Amino acid sequence: MASFVKPLSFLLFFAVFFYCYQSIASGSNAQSVSIRLNTGEIIQGELLKDSTKSMLVKTLYGEMTIPKENVQQISYLTKSTVEKTKHSDREVVQPEQMIDIWFDPTGYTLDEGDFYFSVLSWGFGYSDKLQITTAWYKYFVGDLNVRAKYQVFEKGTFSNGQALAVGFHLHTASLPDKYEFKSYERKEKGYYDDTQDKFIDKERTITLEEWVRVGSEMDDHGHYDNDSGFGLWGEVFGAYTWSFQRESGQRVNITVGASGTYYPDTDFMPRVYIAAEMNVHQNIKVMGELFYDPYYQPMYYSHDEDVDIPVFLDVGFMTNKLFGLDDLWLGIHFQKPIVSGFYRF
Repeated sequence: MASFVKPLSFLLFFAVFFYCYQSIASGSNAQSVSIRLNTGEIIQGELLKDSTKSMLVKTLYGEMTIPKENVQQISYLTKSTVEKTKHSDREVVQPEQMIDIWFDPTGYTLDEGDFYFSVLSWGFGYSDKLQITTAWYKYFVGDLNVRAKYQVFEKGTFSNGQALAVGFHLHTASLPDKYEFKSYERKEKGYYDDTQDKFIDKERTITLEEWVRVGSEMDDHGHYDNDSGFGLWGEVFGAYTWSFQRESGQRVNITVGASGTYYPDTDFMPRVYIAAEMNVHQNIKVMGELFYDPYYQPMYYSHDEDVDIPVFLDVGFMTNKLFGLDDLWLGIHFQKPIVSGFYRF
């Protein structure tokens, strides 16, 4: 296997570099606009086409064709314009669109030309439908990996929209972040007997139960090394997101998704989740997730304690007001690794 993994790693590296270069070089010069409709609804996005009868606008929720007879007012924005508009006593906010809820994908992708750097990954929007990311922390174990996410469709309006995305994550050399609770036997040559309060110079066989990382190998002493092992493996995923706006102006995104991980000589490892994200404030997001994953090891379980029902809850929040940078989002959540954050520009 190692004979073709190395050239494949170089091939993936140059592919990522080429796509990144093309994405950044292409850029986008579309004019940003804020459109107030006759109904009072505010739509913000990039003006792609302006004809005598209609306007084509790219919003965070897809491309929308707006008849000019429905338009009450048009405002042309700059990057420094605060994306917040008031009409009567109703506030409409254009929020940051999340491409992931913690580690699980949503139905949305990065915009073309966007660059993204997070606590554990970096990537860019190759187009409005395709994004390429990679887990940079895996580089330290020699794993050059690529995660491609493609948006199948995005439809609806600013007030009510849907999006579906699918993708895969290919790894060239590492172990999955998956664990299984194993029971196995190990021989001990000499041991301490508490009942006799002395060392017994004899061999015995004991039964152990503990969490073992998928793909890890047992050494000569009968211990599993959770950092050992080597394999070409991957993950496939799909996510559907329903987005709607409440009367108060708060936006709520609900995502239902599933993923499956394959590692050589192991069973297929499924994961199913439902996640909710709500903008309680223009600068604060509250997020929660319920997921089923029989290969997930909760950090609040001891290494020798099994899980009866592999269903877990994660809650937390993110804000972009800690250091005065609107594009820097930082937060905390219940499950490992506790701290999260990303910068998108």
